[in-house]
Amino acid sequence: MEKASYGAFERFIYIFLIPAVFTIVLTSVLLSFFGYDVFGTAWRVADSIPILNKVIPEPSPNKPDNAAATDAAAPLEAAKVKELLAQKDAELQKLTAANNDKDQTIADLQAQVKQLEEQLQQKLASDEEYLNQIKSLAAMYADMQPSKAAPVLENLTIPELVLILSQMNSDSRVGILEKMDPKIAAEASI
Repeated sequence: MEKASYGAFERFIYIFLIPAVFTIVLTSVLLSFFGYDVFGTAWRVADSIPILNKVIPEPSPNKPDNAAATDAAAPLEAAKVKELLAQKDAELQKLTAANNDKDQTIADLQAQVKQLEEQLQQKLASDEEYLNQIKSLAAMYADMQPSKAAPVLENLTIPELVLILSQMNSDSRVGILEKMDPKIAAEASI
């Protein structure tokens, strides 16, 4: 079996030149893919070299050759842009109006919440006054003798009687219930 040996020139090509060319081509393709003007830059660099600038033609300007067609299309594009701008302005006005309506609704709801909170505070205050009146009435009947308080309490409705009895201590309640009509006392206790 013979071993193939490479010469110095072949080693240079395989080890250095081919990987270097591959790397340069891959890098220039990737850079142009990401938006860099690699080929235009290379063209300008080659044009700045004294010997190569006679061989390589002048770099073309960035404006395309069909400038007349582009100039004719410019008014059409401007009209489209104006139309699109008008549509966007109309959408913006609609959204602004909707946003203002929502803000007004929020403000109205906040005012209603504030009004309801005030009504709740008034209701709680009136309920507290009502409870204080029931407690004072219950204390008054508890201070009376059970034989005198029972006939008065029998003339009240059952819900009123229950409210008053619930605010008394158990000793006063027992004394009054003993002196009441058994039927009314049974209804009130249930």
